[in-house]
Amino acid sequence: MPQGKNGTKNSKVQKRKKGSEQKLPDKEKTDTPAKSNCVEPNLDQEQTERKASGTSEKGTQSEPYSSGNEQSKNVKQAQGYEKFIGKMADYNIAVTKAMADDLQRNWGLRGKIIVLCDKPPKEFHRLSQDESKLFWRTFFLSEAAANIPKKFSSFMSKQTESNGNSVMKFTGKNDNKTAILVSSTSWTKDEDFDILLDALKQYDLAVTNTGNDSSYPNILVIITGKGPGKELFKKKVSLTELNKVHITTAWLPAEDYPKLLGCSDLGVSLHTSSSGLDLPMKVVDMFGCGLPVLAYNFDCLNELVVDGKNGYVFRDCEDLCSKLMVSIPFCLLYYLSSL
Repeated sequence: MPQGKNGTKNSKVQKRKKGSEQKLPDKEKTDTPAKSNCVEPNLDQEQTERKASGTSEKGTQSEPYSSGNEQSKNVKQAQGYEKFIGKMADYNIAVTKAMADDLQRNWGLRGKIIVLCDKPPKEFHRLSQDESKLFWRTFFLSEAAANIPKKFSSFMSKQTESNGNSVMKFTGKNDNKTAILVSSTSWTKDEDFDILLDALKQYDLAVTNTGNDSSYPNILVIITGKGPGKELFKKKVSLTELNKVHITTAWLPAEDYPKLLGCSDLGVSLHTSSSGLDLPMKVVDMFGCGLPVLAYNFDCLNELVVDGKNGYVFRDCEDLCSKLMVSIPFCLLYYLSSL
């Protein structure tokens, strides 16, 4: 699954050709993407997504995309080169309006800055009922699902055929009240998954204490990706006793990640931007799959996630828990009605 970080370049620059004028094609000025989750619908195409770990404070962007005062010589040289070349360009491309403002204010770019938003690749789409059944059959026979308790996978029933082979039969979600919550990460410090774990603890406690926990579904949490913080998180999960929630970490083949998003109920993004100027690609992918999203709030996120419209934003575990209490029953109902 795609979880890479971007490099030092944060704008794409078209150099002025000697002795000739460059014109931006009318199509780039006027085209509106068929599907966009940006606030302004006429913003189109690719963005650079993930930054190095760490979180910048609001309003402290005089040294764009840096990590404090300890910059390497190469990073400083790259910044100087980009500033010099950027000022020579007729047109510059940014991935958010916040980045466009920063390029003009802190980088001194004189050319026109065009904001082009990212769009999900075509493989990110909602799966049909038959496609969903096929994916879950494969998933629950895989090693990634080996430790998932039966009550969190009761919509699949493992059966043995006459030839001795094990197969998974789809029983449907109506009978078991299990919601699938997904997230992806490279397990670095710029994503605090303790927020999600604490919110799930609060959800489990709140639902159990209502005395009517059947009104709220079980949650099967699938977190994909590899990285340095994964084992520590798994250890924390193993020490946590949960009744209505089960958390599993998995590494999926690249072709299976869009399928997982395409047949899940709710997505969670804990991405924070080190610059405060870019947007999480994982949310774009989730929107492409028609997946409602709960996203950690940071500067410029409102250019992608509009709170209460195409998702919810949160700032801490208490906030996330309250959004889960509202979202999970609704998302499960919405998914069931589409089957």
